[in-house]
Amino acid sequence: MSDTVRRLLYRAVSSKVQSRIAGRISDAKLPTPVLERLIDLWVAHFGVNLDEAIIPPCGFQSFNDFFTRRLKTDARDFPADTCVMASPCDGMVQTAGAISGGMVFQAKGIEYRLADLLADSGEAARFEQGHFLTIYLNPGDYHRVHFPIAAEVRKVRHIPGGLLSVAPRVVELFNEVFGTNERVTGLLESDNGMVGMVMVGATTVGRISLSFSDVVTNKGKAHGICVFGPPLRRLRGDDYGAFNLGSTVIVLVEKDRWVPVHPGVGQKIRLGQAIFEPK
Repeated sequence: MSDTVRRLLYRAVSSKVQSRIAGRISDAKLPTPVLERLIDLWVAHFGVNLDEAIIPPCGFQSFNDFFTRRLKTDARDFPADTCVMASPCDGMVQTAGAISGGMVFQAKGIEYRLADLLADSGEAARFEQGHFLTIYLNPGDYHRVHFPIAAEVRKVRHIPGGLLSVAPRVVELFNEVFGTNERVTGLLESDNGMVGMVMVGATTVGRISLSFSDVVTNKGKAHGICVFGPPLRRLRGDDYGAFNLGSTVIVLVEKDRWVPVHPGVGQKIRLGQAIFEPK
């Protein structure tokens, strides 16, 4: 199959209407035997470890309830040094590196403008010559996102866009995915400078929700910019938000502030694992 045909097929299954229909099904309270069978199939196919999850006494009430499950408190370890930045989620390191000339790598041979990702050239300039880390969440991963470092939430921005798949095989086909898909950007002021958090929506449901704001994407409403005054203080490991079916998190750090210590590209990464140490 040619790349042109593959692009057409991926676009055909990535409409917002299709994603909203999938979202309604995912949120629906299905007959218990049907829901349990669906979850069993998902667990078996994607290797989900339910032993580390908090299962409600009456079980999960919908597929999305299962998908956005919470972890037991001892399921993940964070570095003893609270100054170390930790991975905000489970997943795979998709791309990582230095931010140069305002450009960030999406995939081999493909770059995109950080100003497009953040929808703000001034914010993008703050991270020039800093570092980025892109984490892809597989369907079987834990899909909640946590604060990577203790920080104050200064601002979040909801940027409407498409819902192309963010799987590695897809981002290698399109010149821009992360800078055009629907996403929510956050600016966090830590004791070691500004940290950027970008949650990128994707095909099927494509809904992003935040734990500290009423922003919920792919609901037919553009939330725009939300500035917090006073800023919201959160600790490393606190709940940040959730993906209602797969996607990507991009972490941005400023120049001369942090040293990357995360796994290499293509390697698995877990919530709480060290990703940057203070310089």
